[in-house]
Amino acid sequence: EGISASTYKSPDGRPARRIFIRDCLIAEGLCNSSHAKGEHSKGTLVFDGTQHVAITGSLYASNTERNPLFKPDTSGVMVNCVIAGAGQRSIHGGGIPDQAGPHALAKIAVAGNVVLFGRHTKRSSAIFEGEADGYFANNEGYDWFGKPLPVLRKPFETLPAPPVWPQGLEAASPAAAMWRVTRFAGARPALRDSIDSRIVAEAMTGQSRMIDSQEEVGGYPDLKATSRAQDVPDTGRREWLETLAREVTLGEDSE
Repeated sequence: EGISASTYKSPDGRPARRIFIRDCLIAEGLCNSSHAKGEHSKGTLVFDGTQHVAITGSLYASNTERNPLFKPDTSGVMVNCVIAGAGQRSIHGGGIPDQAGPHALAKIAVAGNVVLFGRHTKRSSAIFEGEADGYFANNEGYDWFGKPLPVLRKPFETLPAPPVWPQGLEAASPAAAMWRVTRFAGARPALRDSIDSRIVAEAMTGQSRMIDSQEEVGGYPDLKATSRAQDVPDTGRREWLETLAREVTLGEDSE
């Protein structure tokens, strides 16, 4: 997985919860590489029991599946993300529980997302695959020929309202999601490196593909180490941090 949310040996027995994955590039999980199970190009796995996981404004590109996967007994939202060039599945609910016994379906809300086929995408894919106690609203998807995708690969009864929803989160339109992801996804969108720029460009132009090695896309970059002294103020630290965040997101002239 590129990034996952997990409840693992919780010291107090309570699940991991309130996890926010925002404005990320989750891309090019290696297919047939070094994983003991063989093919393992995965995006995000929300493990059994993990609660209130919000994934927003992120780009999933060139991952075979788990874009993301919400497993049983989980809850969360997938809002205003773009999934480009998935292999087998885009957004997915279900999977085999890690423990024996009955398990509830994932409780999820899926709103304002965009799914774009790539050259290696399974032709029978849909926006959502599997099953969940799910709410679906204003999602769009297009196959390799530009035809709209069904929301559900296997029809099931959906919910009329979100089963969970973070306070203050507002879902924008799919068009707005495309713009936001293209403009702001990644660690330093104001000054993307060549790798991030390539991933975004290929995702938005249908050129995303599965890879087995980083050597297929130019290898690891040769980056020079950098440092920057920080004069951390005694007061007003939130405002100071927000200024730094604006600089890496919008540029130094963002005021």
